[in-house]
Amino acid sequence: VLVLVEPGVYEEERVRVGGGQRVSIWRCDRGSEPNKKEMQRVEWRSRNGSTLFAYGSAAVVSVNGMHMSAVKSEGYDGEGFSCVVAYDGATLSLELCDLTCECDYAVVQISDAGSAAIISGCCIHDGESSGVNITDGASATLENNNIHSNTQQGVTVQDEGSKAVLRGNSIHDGKGSGVLI
Repeated sequence: VLVLVEPGVYEEERVRVGGGQRVSIWRCDRGSEPNKKEMQRVEWRSRNGSTLFAYGSAAVVSVNGMHMSAVKSEGYDGEGFSCVVAYDGATLSLELCDLTCECDYAVVQISDAGSAAIISGCCIHDGESSGVNITDGASATLENNNIHSNTQQGVTVQDEGSKAVLRGNSIHDGKGSGVLI
């Protein structure tokens, strides 16, 4: 259940997609008033945890056109989190999304052998760590993304067996390296 917290902003503690689940999430902008053609942006936001957490080898998640953010509540002192996580063999596709995270980890985290992601046409920005972190044998293809203004690297690829293909991305204005391998 998404809860309306202010006009156009919906909050969910965390959406978890686990083993055997297949989920597709598409942009859901809506009219600002009945019978008007103007559209208002709908933002999917979580507090004190990841917005989307996909895990397990049979989890397949596709997200298209969403504005997603993960934020900390004032005084939050719990564990760090990312906006979007693919973990433990999950498969993730992000297309035409706007992603940001007020968190201690990467905006997008792809971890563990068997985990794979395709990220295309997204804006990944203003994270308190890396934009995209690919670790522990995971793989990802990043194409035509705008990755900017992150506190650390734009893209990090680390640990044995981790693989990344980067094509046509604009990686800029971060405080760390553009790409760190």
